[in-house]
Amino acid sequence: MKVNWLARSKECLTRKPIELVNTDSLGRLTLVDGWWEAEAFVDGERVCFQIGGRYSPDPVLIARATDILRDYDQIKSDVAAFLQAESEKNWADVAEEIRLLRIRDFFLCWPKRPDDVEIHFDGPADDYRCWHCNYNGRTPSGLGL
Repeated sequence: MKVNWLARSKECLTRKPIELVNTDSLGRLTLVDGWWEAEAFVDGERVCFQIGGRYSPDPVLIARATDILRDYDQIKSDVAAFLQAESEKNWADVAEEIRLLRIRDFFLCWPKRPDDVEIHFDGPADDYRCWHCNYNGRTPSGLGL
């Protein structure tokens, strides 16, 4: 597909940015540093999202975030089991820290691959570590920092 870069540049320079979008499923999405941020609650627990989109949050990614909210209890359980296994197998030197990690947010930025999600964690060493894992195909994998 050929892209008319001149037309796209003009569109980017003249288009008024949207900074706030309301959805039925996620509530308010706010544009922050190039990503759409949303905050929802599941049984009183805060669940945050960072969602990509060219000029507004991508509808495919909003739908995927809605699925995550609906399945949050199962996802949380799967992630906890994954972190436990990782702490015992691959990261023994920081096992206790890994067991204390909690989901901070879900990062969805690829509309053509909505099942490719990155999970960011909060933990006891947030001042110098940023733990994350993949959540692709509805399976946690690839713990890293």
